[in-house]
Amino acid sequence: MGEIILPTQKVTASHLSPKNLIIFSKPKVGKTSLLAQLEDCLIIDLEEGSDYVDALKLKANSWEDITKNQVRQCMVT
Repeated sequence: MGEIILPTQKVTASHLSPKNLIIFSKPKVGKTSLLAQLEDCLIIDLEEGSDYVDALKLKANSWEDITKNQVRQCMVT
């Protein structure tokens, strides 16, 4: 793998709305609390860290738990 060069300025967005988003950071900085405030945001909890927030959330032990089982979309009317 080649050298990674970090940006020094903001990069202009290429899309208006991301379909998927992965957030990674140090523990206890507020990632789950922030995401729980977003409308229609599904939190896939792989680390038992969503017990303290009201949110659309799915707990799993691994990504394999999600992909090997059928996860069906629930439609609220």
